[in-house]
Amino acid sequence: YPHPRRLPWLWEFPTVSMGLGPISAIYQARFNRYLTSRGIKDLTNSHVWAFLGDGEMDEPESTTALTLASREGLDNLTF
Repeated sequence: YPHPRRLPWLWEFPTVSMGLGPISAIYQARFNRYLTSRGIKDLTNSHVWAFLGDGEMDEPESTTALTLASREGLDNLTF
């Protein structure tokens, strides 16, 4: 298991089985898009990856977050 303390370069937003992983990933992807569209920072080549477990996807917030990512058309996000 890639623990955040063992592989700090891999983790930016470590979450647990509370349904926060998908939501954090979506808002990071949205913020990257915001920075690029406003000309603040060019993040067109950046991509957000979310690794989600079965316990996390059991939370209702996680499945709701997937519809938000689809509705926003976040092409810089991979679950």
